[in-house]
Amino acid sequence: MNKALFLTLTIILLFSAPSPAANNVVVIPLQGNSGGIFLENRLIDTTGDPTWNRPYLVGETCYLSGVTTAVPYEYFRIEVLKTGQYIFEAGWDFNGYLLLYHKVEPPDFEICTGLVATSSTYMGSVNRSRIEYTLQKGNIYGIVATGYTNADDGFGVITIAGPQDGFVSYFP
Repeated sequence: MNKALFLTLTIILLFSAPSPAANNVVVIPLQGNSGGIFLENRLIDTTGDPTWNRPYLVGETCYLSGVTTAVPYEYFRIEVLKTGQYIFEAGWDFNGYLLLYHKVEPPDFEICTGLVATSSTYMGSVNRSRIEYTLQKGNIYGIVATGYTNADDGFGVITIAGPQDGFVSYFP
């Protein structure tokens, strides 16, 4: 997919999306030159959500943050129906952090178990995060939206792009 098209659609959807308080889902199948790419926007609000000690990755090694020991988070599950490259891009009204887990779900997940990718900034902005990862058919993944520090919470939009009919996502 053309990166400029993806970025343009993401920006349009970020500014035209319904109120985050409504917790709506906007699903947009793209046609034409998109190559069968499917977009879904997930509106989130981490205000008052459960808290955790946010981990981070250095290479493939996971560490617990000494800064974020009680930061609010939201989790949603992705069931992969087609193997392919997926992009998770978030826009926040706070300093956000995005994490991708493989085969792990709350409340049973251990903080570092199954963590495969993280992102705190994208294109130099602390209000954007982006993860690109190849997801495998038949597997369960989880996205965690959280803050960079304990004081970071609020509204955001996570845009997921992947193969047409490639995933089903929902809150547990």
